[in-house]
This record gives sequence, structure tokens and C-alpha cells, in this order.
Amino acid sequence: AGARMGGGARRSPAPTPAPSEVGPRVGDPRAAVETLRARWDDAKERARRATMQKLVESAEAALAKDDWVLAASHLAHALKEHDEPAVRARYVEVEARARELLADGFLRQAAYEESQGGWREAGALYAKAADLRPNDPTVAARAANALRRDGKDLHAAARFGELAVQKSPASAQFRVTLAEVYRDAGLLLRAKGELEHALRLAPDDAAARELMAKVKATT
Repeated sequence: AGARMGGGARRSPAPTPAPSEVGPRVGDPRAAVETLRARWDDAKERARRATMQKLVESAEAALAKDDWVLAASHLAHALKEHDEPAVRARYVEVEARARELLADGFLRQAAYEESQGGWREAGALYAKAADLRPNDPTVAARAANALRRDGKDLHAAARFGELAVQKSPASAQFRVTLAEVYRDAGLLLRAKGELEHALRLAPDDAAARELMAKVKATT
């Protein structure tokens, strides 16, 4: 009877395909985003390194022409692209030399303006040189003197005069310069105090004695 109804042995049902066989498996969207982000970051980093290298090459080309200021500028921009230790060390070296050369140029121009009586121009140039050489009391004192003689910015003159005294407190000359600034600014007690210091350091200093007499006569 079974043979007549079924025509043979009964077949078992086909196995259900595994999920991987149904179609392509959909991955984690977050993992895909992270992969894309990593690739993007890597591409950006490689581009920044390439830009840095071009700027370093430009800096070396500038140095070959003895243009230290331009070379320092190129290296500074290179470090903004990628902070490479070797590039930073080179920048420190080049930038220090560039500052010295700039300061020398400002000092030469300032001395010329001073010789022509251009106290405003001399004061501005000495101030730039002093900013480049913050540990040089002589440059600060020259800036203070020129600015005082110009008379337009006694506050800046006092700042540079105080810096000169701070860096070289044993200099009677620098204290006299600061006292002159204080006197012109109407700060007579401060001027007197600096002159007393100056005369203790150099009792025979004619400039200090003369200015002290003027300050005492005013007070």
C-alpha cells in the first residue's frame, strides 16, 4: 500500500541553509565607521608629514642663501604640521640665530637714528632689539634712554629702565638712566632712591651727583 501511495521510500526534508549561506553577512556599522575614520586619519597624517617635509626642505634652501629669518619661519610652520623632535631641535637652533641677526639689525638702525636725533625711531628700534634680547641690560637701558628723550611713552621707558637695573643691579649707570626716566615722569622719590643706590655703587659718579642735585632742588 505504501508503494502504491508514495511511489517509493519517503524523502527527508532538505536542510535549512546556514545564515551565512542565505546572503552576505551585514557587519557591525560601528566597526565600519571606525575603519573609515582610521583610514582618514592616516591619510591626513601622511599629508601633514609630506607638507612638513616640504617646509623643512624650503628652510634648508633658505639657509643655503643665509636667510635665517625665512628658514626659522618655514620650520615654525613645519612644526605646526607635525611636531617632529629632530625638526624642533633644528628650529630652536635656527630661531636663536635669526633672533640675534634681527637684533643686530635693529641695533644698527637704532644707533643711526640716535646719531641723527631721531629719538622716537631709535626708541622703537631699541625696544624691538630689547625684546629679542631680554637678558641684555645694555640694550634695555638704551631703549629706556631713547624713549625718555622722545618723551611720548615714559611708561615704556620705565619698563625698560627697570629691566636693565633688574638684570644688572650693580650698574650705577643703569640706575642713573632709570632715575632720569622717573624724574621726567614726575616720580621724584623713586628717582631719588635710584640715585642713592647709584651713589653707593659709584660715589664719584658725576652724572649721578648732578641729577641728585636737580632732584633735591625740585623736591
